[in-house]
Amino acid sequence: MLFGIYFCINGYVERPDGRLITSLLGEIVSLCIWLYFAITALNWLQAKRWNFPAGRYDTFVLLMSCVYLTLILVNLFNADTSGLLSKGGKLDFYRENDWYRRLVTFSYVPSVFATFHSVYMLLSPVNTRRKGIYLSNIFLMFLSSLLSGSKGSAILVLSISMCFVFPMKRINVAKIGFALAAGASMYSVLFLLFTSDPLVGIFDLFHRFYLSIDMSILLQDRGAAMSIADRLNDVWIEAFRNSAALGARVASSPIGSLVYEATINAPVITGANCRFASLLLIYPDRFDFLIGYPALVVIITTLLCNILRTLQLSWFSVIAAPIFIFQSFQDVYWFTTHVLPIVIISILLFIAKASTSASFTNNTYAEST
Repeated sequence: MLFGIYFCINGYVERPDGRLITSLLGEIVSLCIWLYFAITALNWLQAKRWNFPAGRYDTFVLLMSCVYLTLILVNLFNADTSGLLSKGGKLDFYRENDWYRRLVTFSYVPSVFATFHSVYMLLSPVNTRRKGIYLSNIFLMFLSSLLSGSKGSAILVLSISMCFVFPMKRINVAKIGFALAAGASMYSVLFLLFTSDPLVGIFDLFHRFYLSIDMSILLQDRGAAMSIADRLNDVWIEAFRNSAALGARVASSPIGSLVYEATINAPVITGANCRFASLLLIYPDRFDFLIGYPALVVIITTLLCNILRTLQLSWFSVIAAPIFIFQSFQDVYWFTTHVLPIVIISILLFIAKASTSASFTNNTYAEST
């Protein structure tokens, strides 16, 4: 978000453009909302740090380990078209199999939950007999990320998880930083071992990171933004890309891919994340989206937290808010994929809770009479 703010301000200074003001407002709104939930979560964790119900969440860690194993086996059994070992088509299997794509998408936030719990328990002096469960979970996460061809999602998940452990335990930041740096280096070395040209691979790592930070880097040119806008439908329809299944017309490729294709002639199989503030460079006059999308993110986040609390995962609900909000602003498609499942689960839980309450009331009345 800070990178996005910088690019908007710097771009406006060099070439004044009202689109950059709209995008800047989007970045500031995103940052303020995320900061509120992040600070709230960190304060809550610090206040409740002595009451963490450790054993209750071990089952969740085991379930996520099973998910990692599934992803590992999928990539190994489809090595030609999926993951690090693929022959030029790392995303072919991902694009062609909706169930696999949804498993990857929906596993991100739970992965942070499981890693947070595993890291906390590994740093805790208690439950030493079960540390194998937590070490295995982190190892499987790294292996799954590596075999999928990710350039560092496991490092990102581990780093994010550590941020929520800090308020709960006294940690030697220097040692943890060194461990993270060593892990990142080892991960990068292993990743580059499977590339045909390691030097090109290293350059690609940094280049992809830079371009993936924000589509607005590539949308500074008004002409490029307008040419892409001509290929798009309404912003809400494009954001809810799955509406194509209902007959809505959407762009032939994801917006991040269209940006890469139009600005750096990259093939459509690559592209940046479709960030909220970046979309405002293509739709600068859509103030309904500028206001409505953040409001929708907060509403869906609240529903998600209520679901986790209902399932007696209150600690995860606190962590979920800043993670879900940040990722929702970083990738609009990722967020909209979660909207319908979260709404459906919320409705089902509400009906179940209402039915249970009604049944309890009737039984109480019958006993009293």
